[in-house]
Amino acid sequence: MKYFVRLFPPRLLHKLLIKEHYDYEIAYLEGAPTRIVSGCRDKDTKLFAWVHLEMIDKNKFFSTYRNLNDAKHCYERFDKIAFVSEIAQTTFLEKTGWTFLESGIVHNTLDIRQILSLSKEPISFDLNAHNINFCSVGRFVKQKGYVRLMKILTNILLHGITNWHFYLLGEGELRTEIEKEIKLGGLDNYVTLLGYDINPYKYVAKMDYFVCSSYKEGYSTAVTESIIVGTPVITTNCAGMHEILGRDAGLIVENADNALQDALVHILSDSSLKIKYKEGCIQRSSIFSMESTIKEFEDFIHN
Repeated sequence: MKYFVRLFPPRLLHKLLIKEHYDYEIAYLEGAPTRIVSGCRDKDTKLFAWVHLEMIDKNKFFSTYRNLNDAKHCYERFDKIAFVSEIAQTTFLEKTGWTFLESGIVHNTLDIRQILSLSKEPISFDLNAHNINFCSVGRFVKQKGYVRLMKILTNILLHGITNWHFYLLGEGELRTEIEKEIKLGGLDNYVTLLGYDINPYKYVAKMDYFVCSSYKEGYSTAVTESIIVGTPVITTNCAGMHEILGRDAGLIVENADNALQDALVHILSDSSLKIKYKEGCIQRSSIFSMESTIKEFEDFIHN
């Protein structure tokens, strides 16, 4: 798809793929959707683009375009650009140096009522109440940092810290590598791979902590959902984390192996922190109401 979109000019792509007139056209993802929508030449149509990711490598970010100049011409076509977090906006503007963009921050909208309802469903196993139970939910890809997380958990075990269990939900290309790290580290009795489940909330809600080990994020839906169901978060410092967690819904640490390991050890050595962070989650969850985020979206589009 990427090479097809790069091959043809945006105007032709738009003509081929979007054949009718619309009052609004929204490219809700970076890359191909943005390049296609930028080809609209109807003066009566308002164009909006969304940016979900923190820009780390400018060339990779714009890999769908022929070159950086091509990307600039496409983004110039939009009336406004929405960023899902402050860091996503800051890094994009700093690395491109594009001063012509009119932009704003629009956080992702989630159906909180449905999430809370699904979180009450039972799970098929019992949790050990004497352990600190951790979990994470995500694709098994490099970005999520699960291979390094298994190595960190191995180090924690080697230091004789055993009052924990980790549950990992998801599937992906790195499953074999993750399983290899579990075996090499002797983690078979400490890490459980639960596979994919259409309802991850029922697991997350029953855990003591959610762990985000990602190298990068845009505005993490999984972390937001964890706060909504009242489970504190330990996370690396990725885009959007300060906006999601605030001050007391968990720990944000430097995006480095030793920092994440120190944070997990700290949590395991002080059981009173769970009460503090859980109370923070309850207070923080109110900012993610659907009414609030939909209003953000509508104000962005109509103002």
